[in-house]
Amino acid sequence: MKRRLAGGLLLAAAGLAAGCGTVTAAREGEDSPPAEERPNIVLIVTDDQTQAAFSAKTMPRTARFFSEAGTRFTDAIVTTPVCCPSRATMITGQYAHNHRVLSNKLGYPALAQKRNVLPVWLQRAGYNTLHVGKYLHKWRSVVGNHVAPGWTEWHTQRGARYYDYRLAHAGWLKGPERYGHAADDHLSLVLNKIARRVVRRYAALDAPLYLQFDAFAPHYDNGRSRSQRCRGERAVPAPTDLGRFADAELPRSAAFNERDLSDKPRFLQRLPPITAAGERRIRRSWRCALAATLAVDRGFAAIAKELAAQGELERTAFIFISDNGYAYGEHRARQGKQLPYEELIRVPLLASLPAGLGEEPRPRRLDLPVANLDIAPTILDLAGARPCRGDRCRRLDGRSLVAPLAGERSDRGFVDRALAIEYGSATDRNYSAVSPCSYRGVRVGGRVLVEHTRVPVREAAGGRCRRQREHEYYDLTRDPDQLHNSYRGKAGQARLLRRMRRLSRCSGIPGRDKQAPGVPYCE
Repeated sequence: MKRRLAGGLLLAAAGLAAGCGTVTAAREGEDSPPAEERPNIVLIVTDDQTQAAFSAKTMPRTARFFSEAGTRFTDAIVTTPVCCPSRATMITGQYAHNHRVLSNKLGYPALAQKRNVLPVWLQRAGYNTLHVGKYLHKWRSVVGNHVAPGWTEWHTQRGARYYDYRLAHAGWLKGPERYGHAADDHLSLVLNKIARRVVRRYAALDAPLYLQFDAFAPHYDNGRSRSQRCRGERAVPAPTDLGRFADAELPRSAAFNERDLSDKPRFLQRLPPITAAGERRIRRSWRCALAATLAVDRGFAAIAKELAAQGELERTAFIFISDNGYAYGEHRARQGKQLPYEELIRVPLLASLPAGLGEEPRPRRLDLPVANLDIAPTILDLAGARPCRGDRCRRLDGRSLVAPLAGERSDRGFVDRALAIEYGSATDRNYSAVSPCSYRGVRVGGRVLVEHTRVPVREAAGGRCRRQREHEYYDLTRDPDQLHNSYRGKAGQARLLRRMRRLSRCSGIPGRDKQAPGVPYCE
């Protein structure tokens, strides 16, 4: 017997009538729909995919699906622009200063309350939770040969390669641990196949499913490649896609190979201009990244097809996001993602609610200030679940997006919302002399202010961090490419600086959460 969607009951249980996108306050079994009446939820996360790399050409099936049945958020950011902290934010609904994963080097061992995260909350609400793909860095140092808390099925990659890698398996579905260099060993193809199989299995059951598909593409790979074109530190497309986007041009904004860096932090002023040969290398990396996304696009389509075959597509919520952007020559940065610039913090974010939830027609585009920390609250709202393990609850910093997606008052709770951006390296040794060490910032109303609190010192090998404050301020309405740092400490900037410092230690949302003693609310 197929499950039915509770429709209005779900919206009521999610707390939408209370406004401002609240997360449900109901305990399990109190005014919450039973598990068989809750929607399936699918979260797709790509790796290092910029806004410009998501289009009807690079991901035609995904783009078409959301254009017909979903909403695109045009002003979405990640609050810490690097893989592990961003993904930790997605499963906690918190800023990095609260979940404690401020860099890849810190990784999963630094995550606070490892057993109090999204998959645990969803299991408690009656979901089968399925993980396929990449997880937080250094997860094996904590989990070992076991499964991270909360997952019913666990199919997680070890290493950062498209070929010659390992997968950890746990749950009903099994598979080989080691993969080689044959054409059908390509990581994206293997993950797609696993995702199809777990959806086919669990969509047929009475309990709803939560699938978190953490793609590796279009992250670079410094291992082996089947293509001379994509050798080196570049994404590796699936074998059938190796020749795609061979003529694609770089998205050259005015920030590309920025002429004058004298207004940037001093450590960035060391970056030399990009040469013609350097531009060719960046262009090859861009083309390989575009080609690598095609396999993820086919994987999304296969997941949707399996749900449709089980009669579950219309009662499934989909969310698509990238964990961060990536530099392709902007501000002379040849690669990387830790810097607090628009090309690195802005990401594609699209979502689709199940049929029957909210008003029709639903908005096709929303320009609200939203972030990756809104993913967990949104999923909890859909599931009618709470961010709690037993009596211990995690105070979320994000807001649910269900109300605006459902056609409710789309700006309620988002008007003049300020979002923090933050990053912190794990040690006094840095990736390089031109990578940031630690910063905190705020993005609100078309303005961005960043305070670098530790900066790298030039050394022969890498960089060493020292305490030193440098500031950047950009008016994105007048200077969208962030070419002119106009920080002068003026009155308006000083007020924004104080707001940024409050956000850098904020927790919870006013009107929803009990305030922590001495800790300001987030926005």
